[in-house]
Amino acid sequence: MLIRCPECRFERQIDENAIPANAAVATCPHCKCRFRFRNPDGTPVIDETPAAAPQTAPAGRPLPPDVEGDDPLPPGAMVPRIPGDHDASSPAPEAPETEPEKGQPEPPQNAAENRSDFWNNFQKKRNGESKGKGGIAAAMHAGGTDVPWEDKRCNPFMALYQTILRVMFNAPRFFAALPASNGKLTRPLVFYLILGLFQTLVERMWYLMSIQASGPSITDPKLQEVLGDMAQSMSLPLTILLTPGILAIQLCFFASVFYLMLRLVQPENVQFRTVFRVIAYSAAPTVVCIVPLVGPLVGSIWFGVCCFIGCKYSMRLPWSRTGLALGPLYLIAFAIGMQLIRQFLSMSA
Repeated sequence: MLIRCPECRFERQIDENAIPANAAVATCPHCKCRFRFRNPDGTPVIDETPAAAPQTAPAGRPLPPDVEGDDPLPPGAMVPRIPGDHDASSPAPEAPETEPEKGQPEPPQNAAENRSDFWNNFQKKRNGESKGKGGIAAAMHAGGTDVPWEDKRCNPFMALYQTILRVMFNAPRFFAALPASNGKLTRPLVFYLILGLFQTLVERMWYLMSIQASGPSITDPKLQEVLGDMAQSMSLPLTILLTPGILAIQLCFFASVFYLMLRLVQPENVQFRTVFRVIAYSAAPTVVCIVPLVGPLVGSIWFGVCCFIGCKYSMRLPWSRTGLALGPLYLIAFAIGMQLIRQFLSMSA
């Protein structure tokens, strides 16, 4: 029996007695195309394509096509169209195009283009196309860039929300993708200013409420005078006006100190742009300051943890070198924090 590949025209003459009775599909050894060479009734498939120069196996390598059983063909398999043979593996005949009747709207050309990215991602997850990715991290990283805040096509509020979630709950993956992005530093700076201003206003609100609640119980006139002066100095317009400038200076200072410490340990892989963005996006956990009393403390600790993780993964540093570079900074910050807590407790006592 002469078996010829309909794709590359490779052909081999094979003894029909050596072919199993239930075999009907062959795999071409040249182009790996799978095709049907025998009909279900046992008759050979008639090749109706135009004749071309057949390719034969080279001398010394008489490799016939792999003959397989009559199993279902995978998607994309090349199966010759045979008149009257409409089985499951052959494509169904196309329906003739018809013009829409007058008075009826024309159907959309491509309905998938009109759907949002969120709906497409939802359909993929529902159809099982996103296997291997599960949990919160998969939902947060479904489609789009790894830094939604830097994607100008996204809604600003949704991009801010998604970026905060990714930093807080999937920091290693988020910061590992930062070197691949070549965006400007304007958007990370704006991200840091928004969260810093939010934190300042929330802490101001909680502080004023605590002063009003504890005012009648304070009997020391000097302490009452100090608290009154602090409350007057924290006017809302002045806070909104001065806070962005203070936060910008603070961010540049933190980025410069981290950059210098990291350069001492790993000078070839550290870039100021990357360190700046790590510090800016690490401010995402400060949103927990909305929780009274423990919120600012938890947000500050979480901010420090994200900075450490971000420097490690964004610059591909081992944990030992990251700790060697940033360990002294965290020890100094811990000592300053303990001193402030002692002063606060002594004043309240």
